[in-house]
Amino acid sequence: MTTHSRQPVSSLFWPLLLIAVGAVWVFVNMGILQPVNLGMLLRLWPLILIVVGVNLLLGYRNPRAGVLLSIVAVIVIVGLMLLGPALGWAGQAEVKAGEYAEPMDDTRMASVDLSLAVADTTITALTDSPSLFTADVRYLGEIEYQADTTNGKTHIRMENRGDQSTFWNFGWFEPQPALRWDIGLNPDIPLDLTINSGVGQSTLNLQDLNLTHLRLNGGVGDLRLNLPATETSYGVNLNSGAGSASITLEEGAAVTLDINGGVGNVTIDVPDQAAVRVDAETGVGNVTLPSWLEVVSRDDRTVGEDGVWQSQAFSASTRPIIITYDGGVGSLTIK
Repeated sequence: MTTHSRQPVSSLFWPLLLIAVGAVWVFVNMGILQPVNLGMLLRLWPLILIVVGVNLLLGYRNPRAGVLLSIVAVIVIVGLMLLGPALGWAGQAEVKAGEYAEPMDDTRMASVDLSLAVADTTITALTDSPSLFTADVRYLGEIEYQADTTNGKTHIRMENRGDQSTFWNFGWFEPQPALRWDIGLNPDIPLDLTINSGVGQSTLNLQDLNLTHLRLNGGVGDLRLNLPATETSYGVNLNSGAGSASITLEEGAAVTLDINGGVGNVTIDVPDQAAVRVDAETGVGNVTLPSWLEVVSRDDRTVGEDGVWQSQAFSASTRPIIITYDGGVGSLTIK
């Protein structure tokens, strides 16, 4: 009688861990991760030991369960490292609070440049306020704030710089205030806005602002973006980063939206029967469009799809919505 011995299945934990370490290293080199994120690894070492031990047991008795545990464990550990500081799990690192405000004075137009590290971000229009700009922030490290006005144009730059000492200020999970940036902008002034996101969720309610241009470099975290309908058309350049992006355009918006997809799905909600043209080149993903967008050209491939679609109203419109999408890992949905 022939016997068949079951070959053991190698654990995926260590290969996945190496991939995760490589991804973390890339994020560090890109400046997305700060020392406080790396410090989370030192706080998670008991969890890593437990996972390794359980994985060894399951890998011998139940290989499939061991593989599943490996995948889930790496995702959880990397997720906690990325989001832990934003959830207030930065241990004994000092969480600082600050308030900033810039008066209107003789400002006729403005440019605002925001560079975040680790924080959840909310941007809204100010209501009945004499200020051009306000910020209420809780942060780690240091804030560099500069504002100057020349010939009626005000330029504001605000940057969160990492504090290297926070890497060593680790402990157990003491309660900490959540890291956040709450930004208010005057809706009456033409505004050129640049945002370099870090790690955290971003809710950008710009629908009441007089936006002239938006540059948004996404980091790690989900994005919700509401875009306005202004008197003149404007451009938006979006690098979506790692996380899903949900974009809503107000009725009557005239905008050129240039998107470089990262890792995650992009959903764009446009007004019904708007004058829309979509030029999409997907990476690993697909395009989902409403029925009222007609095919101009299309290239279906084994992986992803390329094409141009537009509405019947597009050719004659003076206020079109032009969407250019260069995809990464994820899909594009227009609704």
